[in-house]
Amino acid sequence: PYADSVVDWSPVGEQGVNNWYYGYYNLTADADGVFEQDDFIEFDPNEHWRGNMFRLAPSNCPWTLLQQEGTHPNGVNSCPNEEHWSIRRWVSDLAEGVNITWHTRETNLNGAGVSGMLYLNGELLDSEVIAGGDGVGVTRTIAMEVFEGDVIDLALSPTGPNEDTHDGSDGSANWLRISQDLEWVGGPDEVCGNGEDDDGDGLVDCDDSDCAAEEACQVVKGPVFHRGDPDDNGAIQL
Repeated sequence: PYADSVVDWSPVGEQGVNNWYYGYYNLTADADGVFEQDDFIEFDPNEHWRGNMFRLAPSNCPWTLLQQEGTHPNGVNSCPNEEHWSIRRWVSDLAEGVNITWHTRETNLNGAGVSGMLYLNGELLDSEVIAGGDGVGVTRTIAMEVFEGDVIDLALSPTGPNEDTHDGSDGSANWLRISQDLEWVGGPDEVCGNGEDDDGDGLVDCDDSDCAAEEACQVVKGPVFHRGDPDDNGAIQL
């Protein structure tokens, strides 16, 4: 893959490794209550790195944290009575078609459920509510074209089934992977003059339109002769 949130995880809490960034979204403090790209709050490595994870506070107040794969949101039932979504962010350095694969599951099976959400440049691409006790969760792939500078966010909120926003036992795991989409990658080009169907379209060399510009494939036209009787003597001449 081009990027993998598990493989690329920094064991020293460095932000930006292979274009990965880690942070959260404070829904409660957001005036319009709608996640946008600029609502992402990046964890400060000096303040929020706890040796093996980013955690907003050293204790359980709030719960907001991100590990290599583990993660926990914060619900309005926990101090400071704010809803926080944990977010893994990848910034594209590519301009091509890719497969975006995301996964979310619960790890504490005693919870009331969570929600996984995938965003591109602040626009929701996909989402799923994970029921309490669902240790399998979802794994989905979306094929799409991305451009350099595009921002892909994988968010986890405390919202479970029935819009339950409490975070009790919401320990979860998620990951995000960006890989090559072979359907977007062009096949081999036709090599003109080797007697082979290189691009697999059933046409060889000059019979393939890909070779139309090759000098060897140009049709040379000679003089054109017309039969007729130009002197009206009844005999056909060239």
